[in-house]
Amino acid sequence: MTTHSAAAAASPAGSGVRGLGPLLRLTIRRYRLRLACWVVPIIALVAVTAPSYATTYPDLASRGPLVESLRGNDATKVLYGHLPRPGTLGQLAQWEMGTYVIVLTSVMMLTLVVAMTRVDEDLGRSETVAAAGLGRWTPTAAVTAVVVAASALLGSGAGGVLALQAIGSAELTLAGAAVFGLVVTLTGIGVGATTLVVSELFWDASSTRRAAWAVIATEFAARVGADLTPWHWLRAISWFGLKDAAAPYTANDPAPLVGAALVAAALVAAAFALHARREFGAGLLAPPPHRPHHLASVSSWGLAWRLGRDSLILWCVPVVGIAALFGGMSHALITLAGSDSATGSMFDDLSSATGPVRQYFSFSYVFIAVLPMVYGVQTVLGSVADERDGLLDTELATGVRRAAPLVARLFLAAAGSTVLLAVGSAVQAVVTLAVADAEAARWALAYPLAQLPGLVAAVGLAAAAVGSLRRLPSLVWAVVAWSGFVAVFADLVKLPDWLRSAALFGHGPHAVSGGVGGWMPWGAVAVLVAIGVGGAAFGLARMTRRDIVVG
Repeated sequence: MTTHSAAAAASPAGSGVRGLGPLLRLTIRRYRLRLACWVVPIIALVAVTAPSYATTYPDLASRGPLVESLRGNDATKVLYGHLPRPGTLGQLAQWEMGTYVIVLTSVMMLTLVVAMTRVDEDLGRSETVAAAGLGRWTPTAAVTAVVVAASALLGSGAGGVLALQAIGSAELTLAGAAVFGLVVTLTGIGVGATTLVVSELFWDASSTRRAAWAVIATEFAARVGADLTPWHWLRAISWFGLKDAAAPYTANDPAPLVGAALVAAALVAAAFALHARREFGAGLLAPPPHRPHHLASVSSWGLAWRLGRDSLILWCVPVVGIAALFGGMSHALITLAGSDSATGSMFDDLSSATGPVRQYFSFSYVFIAVLPMVYGVQTVLGSVADERDGLLDTELATGVRRAAPLVARLFLAAAGSTVLLAVGSAVQAVVTLAVADAEAARWALAYPLAQLPGLVAAVGLAAAAVGSLRRLPSLVWAVVAWSGFVAVFADLVKLPDWLRSAALFGHGPHAVSGGVGGWMPWGAVAVLVAIGVGGAAFGLARMTRRDIVVG
């Protein structure tokens, strides 16, 4: 009898959610820092967007050319969807900022649910907790409660900020703020419930994560199809289409919100039903058959590459897609910035670089470079999971040197993030060359590539965190988030130079004068490389001295 079956058999009637309160408190305590690292920046993004538009475009007449240019660009439709007319502050904010918020909320919920379900189950934590005498439905109920609470917190925070900004503004309404907040809340619950269902179907954390990402990518593709084709009904099958269907600040239609709530409730009910049929440690779907075969290499590098190559290939997909989108939007937005004074002023507010071309690419590089940085940090921090899962202990038992597994992950992270950055830079440059000219394409290539020293520093900081093995991994993610915020909003919020210098991004072409030939601030490059090398050396030295922690 499995642990799940034993727990169910031992639970008397009426105790299906026994122990829900203590488990819920434990779950919130374990994941509160992760939730804060997601929720606070997302609400901050909501807070700064509408005021920045109001400063640059004080009235509808001043933003008319921008609205028409964005409505006619297919690349912006792919990323953001249709921009409603006439282009009020609320419509612009929910169109651009709303897309980022929905995407970030979806990523937050997907990763959170996988961590709370299959990751904990694979590591044996769920079995330990179940042995305390929990009710049959308690684990699923706790995950559902955290998903609903986190989504409601994020949605109410986003809607509340917009409601406060609506005071004294004719273009920001309380109804639009309320509908946008509900869209964020229901999208978070819907993606969380979808991932919860997927976690019951698949057999481990890795397969669940891949399947959930595939479902989310399919839903985003459905939203794109609804915007680029006459098949507008595709929005009805996509959580990413809920915002366009409810139309905050335009129609403020409650009907799609009611439908989304019903679908989310049905998905949660399906997750409970599937959980009742699933054995602990398994999935309702059988894993694909495979033949055991001898590893071609038993070195630490060979093992790291074998375990990480599929992830590297998958990371190429979003990098290429985002780079192609920003390359495709470049010509229209650069031309508009040169011809429309209001848009040119907005570019001036967003970037200290000179000229529309450099200003555009000094903004777009962030979205291309941040994904390789996340990949590199995630790859190195994977050593912590390997250690706690017992894989590192097993590997060291074969006689490899103590620091060899971390060295292998460092090389994989550095090489993989460099490849991703090079691919993204090249794709943006090629697409820009197709729609604009060679001069723009050179900057499209230069700006992302200039962030390579920042990637080196991030990988080194992650290695130092692995060597320390306390709460430093969370601090590394905070550094990555801060660097992205500084790169996007430093000029807009007038951050002082000393705060800008504390970021890993932004030390590139716009920090120096002259053409592409003199494009790097070499002092900043030296500091970033020193941070990377020093962090890696510190982490490797600590790995040879500290205890191995399992479980």
